[in-house]
Formats: sequence, C-alpha cells, structure tokens
Amino acid sequence: MLKFFKKYTLPSLLSKEVEDDWTVLDLGCGRNSSLRCLDNYKVGFDMYLPYIEKSKTKKIHDEYVIGDLRDVLPFDDNSFDCVVATEVIEHLEKEEGIRMLKEMERVARKKIILTTPNGFLPVDTGPEDNPEEEHISGWKVIDFKGQGFEVFGLNELKFFGELRRE
Repeated sequence: MLKFFKKYTLPSLLSKEVEDDWTVLDLGCGRNSSLRCLDNYKVGFDMYLPYIEKSKTKKIHDEYVIGDLRDVLPFDDNSFDCVVATEVIEHLEKEEGIRMLKEMERVARKKIILTTPNGFLPVDTGPEDNPEEEHISGWKVIDFKGQGFEVFGLNELKFFGELRRE
C-alpha cells in the first residue's frame, strides 16, 4: 500500500496542493521523490549522498543540497513557497522531528506539506549502509494539531498538511 501511495496518491495530492509558480523545498528527497510530478523550481535536500546522486540522474530537482534534517536548515527565513517532507519525520527521534517542524515553519512562506504513517510503523528496510531508513518514532494526529497544523486523512493514511498562520 505504501508503494501505491508514494507512486500514485501522493503525486496527485502534491499537484493539487502546490501552485504552479511556487518554489519547493523537498526535505528527505531520497532517490525517487514524489515531487517528480511537479514542474516547479525544486530543491532536493537529503543526507544520503547515494540517494542524491540517483535523484540527479532522474533530473527530479533543479538543485540539490546535502545536509542533515537534525541540524538547522541552511536556508534563509521564508525562502521557499512550500516545504515538503514526505515519509521523513518518522525517521527522527520525537524531539528532532519537532525541531524539524520548526525549521520547516521558518523557511516556508506559504505552505508545509508533511506525510507520515499514523502512529508507529516499524520499518527497517533500505540499503544496509543507510541506517537512517529505520523508523524510530511514531506520530499521531494530536502531535501535529498541537503544533498548529491542519490534518487530513486518506484510507488509514493521515496527511499532516497546511500550516495555518495567523
């Protein structure tokens, strides 16, 4: 089901939620980002160099940055119209994930789109040399509503969507 979600459902959602003229930051872009469906100016951000190199061969993003989501993002405040993190936050400790959300808020001008399993989903697959593929935290609706996000769900999968700024 996750493969279907990433290949079909998520690209459809992104194409509806992201305006054509927006700049987009793709956090944890991986090797085959769901943002491939968008014609926007996209910056891919990942810590695993082999994934960046694979993504470059597919020309998914216009620019790539290697970095760690546990650190301060190397971008100015409000530097992207939309910041996307699909199936990423569950790979971080809870405190690290909350810091990542704060960084997403800092660099996003208009919208944040984040997807994650609802609750803890044990996954430890991926290349043996990339331990970051392991799921180490679980996130629930209340975790995101408490941070000011509007939450959307689809067939047992929850979308943690747009940040509402007052």
